[in-house]
Amino acid sequence: MDRKTRTGKALSHAQRQQLTKPRKAKEYSAWWEKVVAAGQAEEDVTREVATMMLEEVELIAKIRQAQTDEAIVAIIREQGVKWRAFTRRVKAPIKRNGFGIMLRDCMAELWNELDEETREQLLWE
Repeated sequence: MDRKTRTGKALSHAQRQQLTKPRKAKEYSAWWEKVVAAGQAEEDVTREVATMMLEEVELIAKIRQAQTDEAIVAIIREQGVKWRAFTRRVKAPIKRNGFGIMLRDCMAELWNELDEETREQLLWE
């Protein structure tokens, strides 16, 4: 039986291998430190990290072949936890709930589909 992604396209083992591997919080923080040290504004780099983490939701869903809304919500929660780990590693005053704020402000439709517990978890300071 061939499992399919949410979009209905089946991924072979070789295709899953070719997908970019999701980054860890320490990789994001190392990249953040490097780019900020090179002279980019902290706010811009932080926004870019949040954007990359949002884009990573789709990547993780493809890798895991997530088909249900519950699976997507679980991935979003994991990304929120990763964001918090990132903020602890970076030596700058970054909001711990910044990922949730960005999700709420930039993806209102998705935000409204999340259950109350998930929204509270993502916005918890």
